[in-house]
Amino acid sequence: MSEMVHQFKMTFPKARVSMYEAQLSAFLPAIRDGRLDFAIGTLSDKMKLQDLHVEPLFESEFVLVANRARIGNGTVRLASLQHEQWVLPETNMGYYSELLTTLQRSGIRRENIVNTDSVVTIYNLVLNADFLTVIPCDMTTPFGSSQFVTIPIKEALPVARYAAVWSKNYRLKTAAASLVEMAKHYSSGQGNRHWQPLQIIA
Repeated sequence: MSEMVHQFKMTFPKARVSMYEAQLSAFLPAIRDGRLDFAIGTLSDKMKLQDLHVEPLFESEFVLVANRARIGNGTVRLASLQHEQWVLPETNMGYYSELLTTLQRSGIRRENIVNTDSVVTIYNLVLNADFLTVIPCDMTTPFGSSQFVTIPIKEALPVARYAAVWSKNYRLKTAAASLVEMAKHYSSGQGNRHWQPLQIIA
């Protein structure tokens, strides 16, 4: 995303860009009433988006991640992790809603899951409190860190479908529309990326 935003600012140097860290579901009200130009996030079949434009971008595999200090036991089943502490993004729809269903089928209870809107908090709890999390496979080495390890599991985790979303009741500004096109380009040419909701004031 950093390269894309840099290119955007070179093209639209006077545009004001605001970026927010949260799940797509948290920003749907702001998208619908025009306070937010668009957002990029994960979709699910249960989401009601008939009043929104949806531009599919890419799919991403997610993986189970732990502190590297954890002793590995090869491939494990989720049921063997039901007494562990977990940290996941806060959301009631989208990818993590589907993931929660998968975890609960394996006996992982809600009371063992801490929810947060902060990616930094997720990393801190995994690193310093031995929590487990599930994140996109390209986010396992934040800032070049080698302190996290992927735990192979026997169950298949849901695949995340990312899309750009904006209101049908508001026309995208020229700058915002250009950024959506850049997102489509970077998604198709450079694989998985972690996206955040964006507001553009040109």
